[in-house]
Amino acid sequence: CKMYSDLLATGGRWFVTTFQPRHMRRTLARVGSVCHVDKLRVDRIPGTSRVRYVVEHSVEGRARLCCIQNPTALFDESLYLKATVDLLDACGEECPVDVDDVDHRLRALRRSVADVAAAAAAAAAA
Repeated sequence: CKMYSDLLATGGRWFVTTFQPRHMRRTLARVGSVCHVDKLRVDRIPGTSRVRYVVEHSVEGRARLCCIQNPTALFDESLYLKATVDLLDACGEECPVDVDDVDHRLRALRRSVADVAAAAAAAAAA
């Protein structure tokens, strides 16, 4: 819901979704679907202060994840991931990307996420 609130506040209409296996909570696919928000309606739930988002999306292409901007969101379900991506289908052909460099960056990110998790666990235990 926070993502849709942010989209409404900024006027954004695009986001990327990736596949995430249930048994691998902190593993993401490298390529995701570029989604466009076609219609977005906010309904108030009667008798509460809560709202419900009614949304229609269309898939417009693919994007490759290059860098996750907020890796702590992997550990906090109230947040959503923000990433730098390369569009793959913008012109019907793949954009040039150094796959080895992306792989190296993702490995470094996994190490830093593991370090953040270890630090959070240590702080919680203290």
